[in-house]
Amino acid sequence: MSAVIESTSTRKHFGWSYLKHVACGIVCAGLFSLMSFTASIIAFIYVTVFFIIDNVLKHLDDKKQ
Repeated sequence: MSAVIESTSTRKHFGWSYLKHVACGIVCAGLFSLMSFTASIIAFIYVTVFFIIDNVLKHLDDKKQ
């Protein structure tokens, strides 16, 4: 992404270039955080569902005996 920013940049102003790179870094960090949050939610749902199923099956097995 940095290469694209620099190749399309018509200005050689150091401060402006720095701000564009900071914005790019913030966008990338936000995307990785969003993906991490989504993965955490999926993992939580997965564990919860299988925990409930396991407990229900154990309860039904105990009732059978």
